Amino acid sequence: MIIKSYILAAVTKLLVLMVSLVANTPVAGEPAGLVGWWGFDDGTGRDLSGNGNHAVLGDARIYSLGKGRSCIELMPDSKPIRIPVSHNS
Repeated sequence: MIIKSYILAAVTKLLVLMVSLVANTPVAGEPAGLVGWWGFDDGTGRDLSGNGNHAVLGDARIYSLGKGRSCIELMPDSKPIRIPVSHNS
């Protein structure tokens, strides 16, 4: 019985620690000073932050990985991805 009590106490402490870590984790949001956020999972270089700083993909190609996930193929000696932003952003 004593061992079960120690195990129960250890599990309880672990659960309390996990809950407190989750409760103190900041919610993912837009960090202060964010210029843009590009996920590329929609198949475009659209700025998802709402700031309008859309990427110009150049020669980069976006490939679907299925279910809203994509990857970008960047090749040497090709036009780079550019992200034009205003000088006051």
